[in-house]
Amino acid sequence: MAKPEDRSGGASEGSSSGLRSAASLLFTVALLAATGAALYNVYGVSVEVEALASEAACQGQAQPCKAQFTFWERSPIAHTFTMQTPSGAHPVTCQRAYILFGAYTCKSKDGTATAEPSPSASASAATSAKAPPAKAVPAKAKAP
Repeated sequence: MAKPEDRSGGASEGSSSGLRSAASLLFTVALLAATGAALYNVYGVSVEVEALASEAACQGQAQPCKAQFTFWERSPIAHTFTMQTPSGAHPVTCQRAYILFGAYTCKSKDGTATAEPSPSASASAATSAKAPPAKAVPAKAKAP
């Protein structure tokens, strides 16, 4: 049986195959990065987001305001909370600046409150988490 003729020239077959495999590898790496970012958004940043949600729920209320979670839903794109405060229940949604990346911003669903992370607060929280606070030790008085 006769084989059909190869009209591509044979030389370009290897380079297009390499280009296809490079594009396939790049696409696979991009999908793995997006999957990792989505998993981190759901499971990795809850303490920071909870603090922002509590701040958004307490804005405009008498201090001290302590918000308690009554509903909590996390997805790769947004975290949704219902916070109980002394003035009632407040629904809050927290989202990143970009779909999977960027800083979180929390907004009350009625649009009255917004909480954004401050760079100085996150830096001080990071340093305070690393080292325990120093204890003051009274100096001993010398006897005369």
